[in-house]
Amino acid sequence: MPDALLVARETHHRVKNHLQNVASFLGLEARRMADPQVRAILEDSRNRVVTIALLQDLLARRPADSLVRLDLLFEKIARAVVSLACLAVSLELDLDEITVSEEVAARIGQILSEVLTNSLRHAFVGRPEPRISVTLRRDATELRLEVQDNGGGCPCPPTPSLGVHLIEEIAAGLAASIQWDGSNGVRFTMCLTIKL
Repeated sequence: MPDALLVARETHHRVKNHLQNVASFLGLEARRMADPQVRAILEDSRNRVVTIALLQDLLARRPADSLVRLDLLFEKIARAVVSLACLAVSLELDLDEITVSEEVAARIGQILSEVLTNSLRHAFVGRPEPRISVTLRRDATELRLEVQDNGGGCPCPPTPSLGVHLIEEIAAGLAASIQWDGSNGVRFTMCLTIKL
């Protein structure tokens, strides 16, 4: 095995371990906090680190210079974020097979993580049978992401927060349009013109 490949594998292994440690430390600190706001901030930070770790792991396992399967990345991110919330939430995934560049995958993956975290934090207080659906579609010119929960709904756009700010900034950087609808649960839609 060439030395460069061994070095790359060892680097990937170390980065993965370090990110898992950071996520674990944030989770431990969150559980120790009595203040719900501080706990929420730490849990959100943990989710961001987990998303970065999932993306790094997926990218490290693919051949160099290849495109990223967005559907596979979305499935991993969605299941991880829902699992970390420790809620009995039904997760429905309907994802077209779509390949995009590493840069686009990283940005859209972060948006998905933030939207899911927002739903899990706010949508289901006192709601029976919580459900989140994630739909990813493409046509000849457009990629469309839709995340829908069956929570209590809210005024839209949501109250400004770090997560909402990140979503807006990342979407603007991609020249993507985003829309929030809080009339029946909350539905987040992002449309992005992209060469697919």
